[in-house]
Amino acid sequence: MTIEIGIGMAAAVCIGCMAFGFLIASPFRETESESDSVITPSATDCVLAEIAAERARQIEVEGFTSALDDCSAGALASAAGCYAIHAGLTEKERKYPLTQRYAPHAWPWHRDWWKPKTPRQDLVRAGALIVAEIERLDRAKGRQGDTDNG
Repeated sequence: MTIEIGIGMAAAVCIGCMAFGFLIASPFRETESESDSVITPSATDCVLAEIAAERARQIEVEGFTSALDDCSAGALASAAGCYAIHAGLTEKERKYPLTQRYAPHAWPWHRDWWKPKTPRQDLVRAGALIVAEIERLDRAKGRQGDTDNG
């Protein structure tokens, strides 16, 4: 089952195909076959679509809007780093009860928001948080540029 979350059907189809292990027609890449030209997603396209879907979920389901992000200077990057580091732990380290129950020291929010999953899911979350931080920096630069020119 595929759920579209505000990022377009192509990304949703790509995520669905990865979840079920299929490589299906998608508007991401065109490859030549003997009989026909077929469009198939690359692995990178699918991962980027998953990150975009997670970012959309953070906004639409969790309510983490750009207005909230703009009040969290550096926190998004710190959270992304925590998820990325957690993804790099060994399986034994990840299963250690304190690793799951307590947020890392660098975690910028209340420990109840620390929700590690599998290494892959943690990396997708980290990617979405990095996107949010980059967008926040771009908005901040735009606001600063507006005041510099006015």
